[in-house]
Amino acid sequence: MSDLRIEEYDERHADEALTVINEAFGSPRPAGWFDWKHREGPWGPSRGVVAYDDEGMVGIRLLLPWRFRRCGGEVLAYRAVEASTVPRARGKGVFSQLNRRLMDQLQDEPDWTFLYSTPNQLSRTGYLKLGWTWLDPIPHEYRLSPVRRAAGELLVDEEALATFQPAPSGDGITTAWTADALRWRLDPRTGNEYGSIAIPGPRGFDGLAYRVLLSRKVPMLLPIAAWGDTANRARLLAHAAWDARAPVVLDVAEGVRRRRSRLRRGESLLTVWPCDDAPDGWGDLDRTSSWELCFAELESVL
Repeated sequence: MSDLRIEEYDERHADEALTVINEAFGSPRPAGWFDWKHREGPWGPSRGVVAYDDEGMVGIRLLLPWRFRRCGGEVLAYRAVEASTVPRARGKGVFSQLNRRLMDQLQDEPDWTFLYSTPNQLSRTGYLKLGWTWLDPIPHEYRLSPVRRAAGELLVDEEALATFQPAPSGDGITTAWTADALRWRLDPRTGNEYGSIAIPGPRGFDGLAYRVLLSRKVPMLLPIAAWGDTANRARLLAHAAWDARAPVVLDVAEGVRRRRSRLRRGESLLTVWPCDDAPDGWGDLDRTSSWELCFAELESVL
């Protein structure tokens, strides 16, 4: 679109931006959702660019700040979200122009390490044309969980989240979660139903945050994030399945965790675009095996 005007996103654009997002995706999201995601993120508010034609705003692209840990180090990344173009402007290069503008801006800035996105099948080609790397798909698996109420002391919801402790930083790239960041991630303004539970373990409390969803009218359990001793994970899943009446579990495949896989799989797509001068130890972002992810990173936050 030769007459496209691109502006840096700021608060003046918020109402129009939400209108464009809703029109592009065809499902209404309230103002509270926008506040939660783009104003109140645990690592700062979103940044981005918007596009106008003569009739008004036609597209938006936002970057959600996200922090990752690895081997004791922590870096700032951005999760590319809200690739939104209104129907009248589709097929006219709006996606590419918005992304190129943001990429050009970041090239001149310090203190970030990479962009990442969890695209769908339609948008992945656009990322590849922009020079992003498409990683091997991250598999999911469906399996059945025992359904059993946990015996003994049990904490739920806020009391459970208050026990969160990050795992020791290892070789895998994972989100630098804190209790507050996880509270943000599970906020009901996402439009999803989440729960949290914790039970005593050998070194404090072991916990699980999960989502309950309906798939073809079947309740399904998605483990969103876990903390503490992994030996208690099966007990936590069994209680969550009992509480939600959801014995079917959809999880990141055990094969990713170096165990055997089980039932049929789905997958998540991941694309990355690193800065030109990545810190030591962050040069293998293009290998799926370098990442240690759960649904807290992969599940859509749209």
